[in-house]
Amino acid sequence: MLLIALILSLVMPASAFAGGDGSVNNPYKISNVYELQAIASDLDAHYVLINNIDASETASWNNGAGFKPIGTYYNLPFKGTFNGQGYEISNLYINRPRSNGAGLFVCTLEASITDVGLVNVSIQGDWMVGALVGHDGDWKTGSRGSSITNCYSTGSVTGDVAVGGLVGVQFSSSSPSIANSYSTCKVNGNANVGGLIAQNSGAIINSYSTGDVNGIKQMVGGLVGSNSGTIINSYSTGDVSGHDIVGGLVGVNDFGGTITNSYSTGYATGEESVGGLVGYFSRAVTNSYWDIETSGQSSSVGGEGRTTKEMTYLPADNTYVGWDFETIWSIDKKINGGYPYLQSLSETVPHDDNGNHGDSNNGNHGDSNNGNHGNNKEIPEFPTIALPVVAILGLAFMFQRGKE
Repeated sequence: MLLIALILSLVMPASAFAGGDGSVNNPYKISNVYELQAIASDLDAHYVLINNIDASETASWNNGAGFKPIGTYYNLPFKGTFNGQGYEISNLYINRPRSNGAGLFVCTLEASITDVGLVNVSIQGDWMVGALVGHDGDWKTGSRGSSITNCYSTGSVTGDVAVGGLVGVQFSSSSPSIANSYSTCKVNGNANVGGLIAQNSGAIINSYSTGDVNGIKQMVGGLVGSNSGTIINSYSTGDVSGHDIVGGLVGVNDFGGTITNSYSTGYATGEESVGGLVGYFSRAVTNSYWDIETSGQSSSVGGEGRTTKEMTYLPADNTYVGWDFETIWSIDKKINGGYPYLQSLSETVPHDDNGNHGDSNNGNHGDSNNGNHGNNKEIPEFPTIALPVVAILGLAFMFQRGKE
């Protein structure tokens, strides 16, 4: 028996994780970036971070392509749970400009991702790009969305179409939500670009974005590029630029999209269909506002414009009508530039001891990309599949408004 045990110990691989068996009651424990990459070996399991992870060395992985996003588009999505337990993954590097679904996770279906921060990321992909998730939900049925709660990202995210600071695309109208989350990432793309999420069909609740957002073409928003879902108790402060369909909060609010108790303050610029809050085709917008001075925009297809004085500490009586300043919002002249902030995220917003209405676009974390990178390592890549042709055509119809 001792001989058999010895042989088994030699031929059986050691656990890829720091502990656990992947079950609900005993999730796999992740302590380093190699174990983080190994999530791709079991996409239905349960995981927890047990410490902060510095992923600087991913800049030298895979001949400069960096970390391999977990899972593959649609056929092999992540469907488990990932609990960050309040820890951070810093300096994650992904350089895959021809890959769809770039982010820590390529695609998620009915997953749960909670309590994790992605700090100083450098993410580059093609379509459906986000620091945390490239693509969430089933695009065929519009269901099976994931729950993303208490998550945040800082750094930079770049792609072509459907590029968001935290999530690229959320297709599920029946998903739980993105809640109590934020992004300070600088986001750059071609079309359908958002500070928090590029395309939202689900629910965004108690969340914000502060990074600048730039789109070469259309559907560019400080929080969301295109919204057909629900946005409630959320805001954006980053500057927004694009060619057309540009909004301080949302580029286009369409197909049943609703915006409630939300605001934006960022400077919005473009050639046509530019709005202080919403750029184009706005549906239901309720008790939502934009700053007509800081945005440089006196009009919007939805929402109500107010001056800086009317929106900051001791706001006008006709501003923030019906908002819950008991349990959801707070306002203080020394916090968040004097604009309302979310109580659940109060520790993440900038404080100014002088009470000045200063720049609140920098969040709590730096965006430096100067992490120390480790030695060059070849990390085995997991199989990928091409983005289905039907999805490409569907997105193409939505995004490509021909401009001469």
